[in-house]
Amino acid sequence: MRRGHVARADRRTRAEALKELRDKRTPEQQLELLDQRLGEGEGATRERQSLKLEIEKRREARDRSSSERVSERKGSTREKGERSKVNSKERRRRDKSRSRGGRQDAS
Repeated sequence: MRRGHVARADRRTRAEALKELRDKRTPEQQLELLDQRLGEGEGATRERQSLKLEIEKRREARDRSSSERVSERKGSTREKGERSKVNSKERRRRDKSRSRGGRQDAS
């Protein structure tokens, strides 16, 4: 194994180049590449599992967006997720304010 800062820099640049190539591939393309390199369904079990999960999430999101329903609640312009984020943020702010002023030093 080569050692030293020059070899380390070479490995770093090669890793960055490989990462860029990987980021350009879709999960489907990455699965195909794994099949070509390792064989159909062989090796990289966790990677394959995460890729399949990502593919499934993308399909569900695509299906959900194509059959999106318009909310007909009166006066509500927010989505359900947005409202819960605001509530969570507000809840955290309240919890912080309670913990700051809650204790008093006995000295």
